[in-house]
Amino acid sequence: MATSLFSPLKSQAIGTRQPKGYIAVNERLRTSGITKILRENRVEVNIQDSMGSTDFYISNNIAVAWLNEADVVNRGASQGRLQKLAKKLATHRGIVIAERTQLTDQYYPALQKFATLDCNLVLLPVGSIEEAGHLLAEIVRQESQPNVNPYRQKRKKLSPDPSVMDSVKLLPGVGAVKAKALLEKFKNVRGICCASVDDLSRVVGASSAQQIRTAFNKARTSKTT
Repeated sequence: MATSLFSPLKSQAIGTRQPKGYIAVNERLRTSGITKILRENRVEVNIQDSMGSTDFYISNNIAVAWLNEADVVNRGASQGRLQKLAKKLATHRGIVIAERTQLTDQYYPALQKFATLDCNLVLLPVGSIEEAGHLLAEIVRQESQPNVNPYRQKRKKLSPDPSVMDSVKLLPGVGAVKAKALLEKFKNVRGICCASVDDLSRVVGASSAQQIRTAFNKARTSKTT
């Protein structure tokens, strides 16, 4: 786009719905390294306040939370933010970008379980703030691509995302083979969560299906108590 990165906000760019090629950034991240990298990648940045616990909004209704090392270590605060993000899932796709380093590695499995299994969010680990900025810029670029007619495009079967695979393998009675089968059938963690015992049984067998359903039921109960 020819518009300057520092031009005033257009009315259509205000709020949670962003035009393609734009990203809304929470005011508290105005001077952060992530915002600097987004601008260096020539992403149209809209600084906004009143975004609450959401750090970024991208076109196609994507809401993103950024967890740095301190956030990952501070489990209670980060869980509260992710629960708020999960409440947006009726209208948005929720993504969590978390800094996974030597310092946070011991805390990451608990974060992974809570974000993906309890909150049905997509969790993307990065090794640094710089990597987070480049990842966000790439997501903006991908979401800006024009839609391709699926009937004129050869669709190839993609392998499940490794981070999502790891999350599904946290379910009781699920290993690599069953995790892959579940994702091929139900597409994502939310699809698995919403599946009935009968539907799950056709993929992983009756015993594993009941274990999976019980695990999700317990997660839902814990969030309401």
